[in-house]
Amino acid sequence: MRVTVQHTLDIKEMPSYIADRFETTIADLKMVLDMAQGAKEELDLGRFIDSSELIDALRQKMMLVDANLGEIQSLELSYEKMRIAESMQDEPARDANE
Repeated sequence: MRVTVQHTLDIKEMPSYIADRFETTIADLKMVLDMAQGAKEELDLGRFIDSSELIDALRQKMMLVDANLGEIQSLELSYEKMRIAESMQDEPARDANE
């Protein structure tokens, strides 16, 4: 089951939050690789049902990884848009001071 959690961050905390989410996703990807290797080992031993069950779990994990990568990408783009908008608001103040 998947749930959505919302919380508020200061904009300065965004880069570290995004980096932490990315590290978690990298760990999940390593787990996906381990699961795939386990499924292959079961296949090599002729345990087709066990391999199939691992493949099913692997596919579910990959869907979660994909969703997490989508969320990270969205966070990155949103953060960058905020930074650009903020810097553009500062531009007129700089021009007026010159």
